[in-house]
Order: sequence, then C-alpha cells, then structure tokens
Amino acid sequence: MTEPFSKIQNRRKLLTDALRFAGLGLLGLVSTSAVLKRRRLKYDGYCINSSICSDCRIYEDCGLPQALSRKQAMEKKNNGTK
Repeated sequence: MTEPFSKIQNRRKLLTDALRFAGLGLLGLVSTSAVLKRRRLKYDGYCINSSICSDCRIYEDCGLPQALSRKQAMEKKNNGTK
C-alpha cells in the first residue's frame, strides 16, 4: 500500500519542482529582456523616462537634446541670467 503512494508523491514532487523552475526561468527571461530593452533604448538615443528629466536616474550622464537643454537652462538660472 505504501509503494503506490510514494510513487504518486514522487510524481507530484517532480511536477511541482518542474513548474517552479519553469516559472523562475520565465521570470528571469522577462526581467533580462526588460533590462536589455532599456539599455538598447538608452544607447539608441531614446528617452527611457518618458521625457521627465527631473526624476531621471541617468540625468547627469544623459546627452539627449531635451536633457542638454534642461541642463543649459538650469545653468543659466543658477548663474542669475535668464
């Protein structure tokens, strides 16, 4: 009586482990593709923060026209000229 029960339990464990690892693999694939897409957009010259420079993490290193004009405007404002 214990032999069939242990086979069923082993199959369940195998199935749950397979689903767990498949889910982890899918999660890793999705996160990797999101990071790669963000990097590709950044290097192609597209804004990755929907043109909101004030909260952007890469604002200091950004060379896009909108960020450069914002930096120029902020520099003029800090120097006292308008």
